[in-house]
Amino acid sequence: MFESAIVNVAVLITVKHKSNRKPNCQVVNSPFDGNESFEEFVQREGFDYPQNVFTDKPWSLLKPKLFLIQKKMESNNKTLEQLGTKIRLGLATGHNEAFVIDETKKKELCGLQASNAEIIRPILRGRDISRFSCKLPGLYILLAKNGVDVRKDYPLVYKHLESFGESFKKRGAQGQHWTNLRACSFFDDFKKEKIIWIELADVGRFALCKEEVYLLNSAYFLLPPKGVNSLFLLGILNSRVTTHSG
Repeated sequence: MFESAIVNVAVLITVKHKSNRKPNCQVVNSPFDGNESFEEFVQREGFDYPQNVFTDKPWSLLKPKLFLIQKKMESNNKTLEQLGTKIRLGLATGHNEAFVIDETKKKELCGLQASNAEIIRPILRGRDISRFSCKLPGLYILLAKNGVDVRKDYPLVYKHLESFGESFKKRGAQGQHWTNLRACSFFDDFKKEKIIWIELADVGRFALCKEEVYLLNSAYFLLPPKGVNSLFLLGILNSRVTTHSG
């Protein structure tokens, strides 16, 4: 019904019952092509779920046979969360135009003052991540974290940031000083081996990144739990096991 949507859309239809009995919920989780009436489509593709399935925990709309398999898997195994996996969202700079620079600007800043390279790091956006691979776009973040005195130690970077005017200086998402990025507790996690993926996608697009590369907030990453091989986990995340339509 929503051909342009890249995320699943749930349409909920509820009916109030006077009876104390809790009726089943009728679920349809199939594409509607419009070649028949919507009522006929629901009768043909619908299946029943007991209402107690819909708890405050995450739930899916798998067909009953697959749902039972999923429940069996969950009851006998720990989730990534239970294994202590760290899942992070990429950095929200508060002003990408100021803090994200291209190759030309990087060469200019480093050519005039070599120490500027200390706070210039490569980045990835969600669009740069594909299934099993990623491609650096030639963009960099000015990693002016809290505690970095940009004006004193990196005057050319300070001049660059200052050129964005008063509105930039007064932005809401900033650190201890207007030249600093907003506070983040996991900057060091970007230096570690991680599995990365785009924020919004219609299929799984996971890749492995072993280098110190920073992500913008159009992408996510996770640090595999201790004892779990990154490539093994990557294969599962990109497999049909996690991308089937149900």
